[in-house]
Amino acid sequence: MDKRFEQVNKRFEQVDRRCFESMNQKMDSFMKWSLGTLFAFSGLIIGVIKYL
Repeated sequence: MDKRFEQVNKRFEQVDRRCFESMNQKMDSFMKWSLGTLFAFSGLIIGVIKYL
């Protein structure tokens, strides 16, 4: 019984680790995208304000 529990526990840990890494990569790409968008629009707004 303990061996089966250990095997199932190891599988859950592997799946959890893969899921966490995938989620972490998605969050990183989203943060880069949103930061780039923020800088782009900020620069655009500042440029328009200086031009006017």
